[in-house]
Amino acid sequence: MENKKTISKATWIGAVVLFLSPLITGILALADVIKGGLFKLGDVSVGYGLRGCIQNYWNMWDPAKFPHVSGFIGVFVLIFAIVCLVSEAVIILKKKQSHLLVNAVLRFLGIAYLPFLLLLIVTAVLSKTLNAGAMIGLILCVFLDLIGISILMLPYRGLARDASAKTVCELSEKKDEEEVPALTEADVRRLIEDRLAKLDDKYVGEERAKAIADKEIVVHEQAFHSEKEEKAEEEAVEPVEEEVKEEPVEEEKPEEKEDAVTIAPSAGTADDPFAGLGKHRRAKFETRLKNSDADLRAKYYELRDYVRSYGIKDRMSIPGLTFSAHRERFVFITISGKKLKVFYALNPDDYANTTTPVKRNESKKFEDLPLEFKIKSDLSLKRAKALVDDVMKAKGVEKPEEK
Repeated sequence: MENKKTISKATWIGAVVLFLSPLITGILALADVIKGGLFKLGDVSVGYGLRGCIQNYWNMWDPAKFPHVSGFIGVFVLIFAIVCLVSEAVIILKKKQSHLLVNAVLRFLGIAYLPFLLLLIVTAVLSKTLNAGAMIGLILCVFLDLIGISILMLPYRGLARDASAKTVCELSEKKDEEEVPALTEADVRRLIEDRLAKLDDKYVGEERAKAIADKEIVVHEQAFHSEKEEKAEEEAVEPVEEEVKEEPVEEEKPEEKEDAVTIAPSAGTADDPFAGLGKHRRAKFETRLKNSDADLRAKYYELRDYVRSYGIKDRMSIPGLTFSAHRERFVFITISGKKLKVFYALNPDDYANTTTPVKRNESKKFEDLPLEFKIKSDLSLKRAKALVDDVMKAKGVEKPEEK
């Protein structure tokens, strides 16, 4: 369900305004407000009025047939229109914005019509047949033509804005792709300690941290005293072996050692330094995104910007990125391993007989987002965008028009 680029409203409005200029010119000629005929311009007979200026439009290339400076001006304007059309067509095709070719052609016609209006005014003045009605009508036609050309420039602002946004996105991706220096075991441990100190009370409270520290101290003290007692027993002289057997030393349970290993901070790995801390010490989404590969980040930024194009606000949290409106979640994006996982406010049963491989999410945390979808390739990214369109359509959200 890809968003198709169509002719914008600005193009239609500009085309209508441009059409009004020749329409009014024709009405003035039929009403005989713009008079027609022939007059002498030097040694050459030149026509004036609507029919005469049609002939003059083709003769302005030849100074012998139309010996006036307005002919040179008209030729210059026409050449300028042709150069603009060719340049715009090359840029539009290079940017793969073929729908803007209509704008380029209409703007060419509008600029090319200006020399014809100039010839109408000049010949009417030289033949002394220009009256007040014809002057007002022709000036109105000139203004309508210029306004139509200006309106047709508006869609190019959207093209420039998209190019600017693409440049910013590329710079952001380039910054994210900078090499992250390798962390030593000491650096990882220090990083873990700093993170634990900054975690919210929701995940690791002060009481929990204190309890963990106290338990570690107790375990280490037990191990220290146990070693000290064993060493003293080996060095001591025991006169009566029966008394020693009557008071055996209690051995440490293996469960306590296992608890000490579980509670003690782990060095983790280079990809995820918080892997050894358990579920309550999971790395933030922002950190996991930064440590992911470039392809995953590129797909994330493209999907994020696509959802933002609907005008939906997003909020970054430790689990992931949430898009919501009116206290209702629409889309949630997170990272699962080396893939993007996206949750939608859609019914997965609606896609049972489609080519989109969706999954029903059974987690109570995402009851309002029952549809789960993983992004692995460019095709799955395209399907993820289609699911975004389905969510917005179900919620009654329309994409803002490009300005």
